[in-house]
Amino acid sequence: MNPYYFSLTALLVAFIAQLAATRLLVERYFRQPQASGRGKWLLLAGGMLLPAIAHFFSLHLALVTGMYDFRQALLAALSGLLCAYGCFSLCREPS
Repeated sequence: MNPYYFSLTALLVAFIAQLAATRLLVERYFRQPQASGRGKWLLLAGGMLLPAIAHFFSLHLALVTGMYDFRQALLAALSGLLCAYGCFSLCREPS
């Protein structure tokens, strides 16, 4: 597997992880009772959505033009997975 395909895979993993975290936070927003601070979940979901969009655009750029940055793709995958893990553990706590 050459670095180009590995970068594409890493960017795809980062995008999917950030998108899963966003989905989980939006779901938590809708499950939260009205008066107990629902806004924080929506703000976190918005914060998770922006890097997901950035990862998608990096993936699109790499697919269309062939330009990629291997280190950036690895860091994106690592940060996406860590953010998703943090969101999953945060949503698992009783509130």
